[in-house]
Amino acid sequence: LSENKPKYFPWANKSFWDLGPIEWIMFFKRAKFIYTDSYHGLLFAIKNRKPFLAYYAEKERESRFIDLSLRYNLNTFIVNNIQAIPNGMAKTGGNSQYSRPPNIPNI
Repeated sequence: LSENKPKYFPWANKSFWDLGPIEWIMFFKRAKFIYTDSYHGLLFAIKNRKPFLAYYAEKERESRFIDLSLRYNLNTFIVNNIQAIPNGMAKTGGNSQYSRPPNIPNI
């Protein structure tokens, strides 16, 4: 992925490719739901106490996601493939019983 060839996601309302650090943080602060493949995105979702669904697809990144998933019992909110998304979560954008994961640490 480069600035010259940003990916287009037809399922996303908006995609942002050139945010500065402050803008990036503010997006997390104002978000209603966070869908991320970024470990730091996951941490910011937790820090800002936002409902989220995090996923990892790359083997080299899985250990950090799995550690958080096991440590805080977040296996429903951290997945490694689309089949692992809880039934109804993708359709509701997290606005059902998945609106706030339990056992979220104060970080």
